[in-house]
Amino acid sequence: MNFLTLNEYLTGARKIICKQKCEHLLKDEDAVSQVAYRMMVADQTWDGQSSRNTWRYTQARYAIMRILTNKKKERKRNIKSLDRKFSDDGKNNTLLHQIPDPRANQNDTLETYSHICHCAERVLNGKKLEYFNMYYKDGLTLEEIGSEKGTSRQNVSLHIISGIKAVKQWMVQHNYV
Repeated sequence: MNFLTLNEYLTGARKIICKQKCEHLLKDEDAVSQVAYRMMVADQTWDGQSSRNTWRYTQARYAIMRILTNKKKERKRNIKSLDRKFSDDGKNNTLLHQIPDPRANQNDTLETYSHICHCAERVLNGKKLEYFNMYYKDGLTLEEIGSEKGTSRQNVSLHIISGIKAVKQWMVQHNYV
């Protein structure tokens, strides 16, 4: 059997990834390695009925499809609902607890909240800012915002989560925390 060198497998994997219009995978060395590995396995399992290059290409495409499917599943697992509980230092909290409640009676909580809202107005725009304000300033629930805007509770939740992350990132970058 005529096997390629490791560099030839890696180069071939990169070419196939580009040909499949998945250039974003080129930044992921593990993905390129997985495709190259699949091409090596294809060489070992080649039965001679089709050309070796066709067999490698087919197996590499299957590897790319598997990688993309796994990435999509991973993204879905990482999306957290605002109300989903997670453990933080032994306490059960939700993402909603990460921003202080404006209705609290503590002065420093209100100051922190108004500061966060001010930052949100500088950072967010569009639906993120609108949903953020409706939830935190107007005190509406996710369901109420969704029904008012004609969208799902999950969609509202995703916009607010994205807004929270953007505000936190901005605050960290500008030393506000």
